[in-house]
Amino acid sequence: MRARSLWLILGCGALAGALSGCRAVRGEWGGAGASTLPWDYRHEVRQEPRPLQIHAVRYDLRSRRTELACIVATPDPDGDGPAETRLRHPEITVSNRHLLVAVNTNPFAPVADEAGIKPNAYVHDWPANISGLALEDGVLRSPPDGSGWCFWIDASGRPAIAREAPPPGVRQGVGGFGPVLQAGKVTGRPSGGKSLAPRSAVGFDAARRWLWIVVVDGRQPGVSEGMDMAELGTLLLELGCSEGLNLDGGGSSALFVQTAPGGPVRLVNRPSGLLTRPVPVLLGIRRR
Repeated sequence: MRARSLWLILGCGALAGALSGCRAVRGEWGGAGASTLPWDYRHEVRQEPRPLQIHAVRYDLRSRRTELACIVATPDPDGDGPAETRLRHPEITVSNRHLLVAVNTNPFAPVADEAGIKPNAYVHDWPANISGLALEDGVLRSPPDGSGWCFWIDASGRPAIAREAPPPGVRQGVGGFGPVLQAGKVTGRPSGGKSLAPRSAVGFDAARRWLWIVVVDGRQPGVSEGMDMAELGTLLLELGCSEGLNLDGGGSSALFVQTAPGGPVRLVNRPSGLLTRPVPVLLGIRRR
């Protein structure tokens, strides 16, 4: 199924969602009542150009009850040493930090121990260096290092994606790889199905009111085989974005969502390793 807009196709109610093989949980935007959510979660199943499972959250940045935040998993474990945090399975960070929505963000590298040894796999609680910007509540946990682009929320609550460091006054920011959508133009070239992987992304519309958090599952033959950069940019454009940033993907891609007011926050996608990978930074939505 090739959709021009997930929101148009999946906003057709529970029966239509069941017939199309999609799940949808809707929130009312800008509502003042305690029963409403300022985000809308969608799960779409496609068979073209290959099997795909797409998970997307649309968040109203005008929400007064919630806010977007950079969440670094742990305090700095070694002060002036090379590590900036420890890796944590994201469900632990989501629970400990009371997040309502969360997605993995920054690339990272485990730090060698005193014997110069690094683990062969991603190990929970292992010290790690964060790649790129991690700005949490006004505290710079990791500076931009030229390895990728930055996403931040400015002092007026408006989102931005840029190569350079954020201006003074910014309190929340994360890092990713590079843009896949700029000024409504897809930046990547199609790979012909040769660069498919699980993907995580963040994007926003031209008016900078709506924010999209997207995870596409991958490396699961016949279920969800992943996207390349051009397809990820096209997906964000279909959703309504004008700007989009590719975040860390692969086995790190994980999206957690509270799908009903007061309900549990659960992992909604299927990571390629079946279990979540411990990561250093999340982009989350939390209560103010």
